[in-house]
Amino acid sequence: MAKMIANIGRREKSRLRTELRAKLDLVGGAKQCLLTDISKTGARIELSDPPHAGECAFLFAQGIEAFGTIVWRSHKACGLRFDEEIRDGQLIALRQSYEAIDKLEKQELTEFARKWVNGD
Repeated sequence: MAKMIANIGRREKSRLRTELRAKLDLVGGAKQCLLTDISKTGARIELSDPPHAGECAFLFAQGIEAFGTIVWRSHKACGLRFDEEIRDGQLIALRQSYEAIDKLEKQELTEFARKWVNGD
């Protein structure tokens, strides 16, 4: 029993924090969303008017296609538990893709700031 109590609130799988645009397909139609973190077993998704707990959904994001069930909902986010774990290779590819996008955005921001300072 003590072991169960010690694990309350702890995630079974580590999560990759992201800020990637994604698509969530629901029975009522597709919604654009932001994938804010993902693990092998689920994801946290931000969007206006999130689906309710119990709804089924397909998540599409940077090569990830995962089907699952919404397990929680807040004002602007929801949690999706995947029916099948996604592969390690998919998470690694997603991390590399996110890091490349993040690096490019930082370079663009730095260039914009340089031009603004120089009056270009």
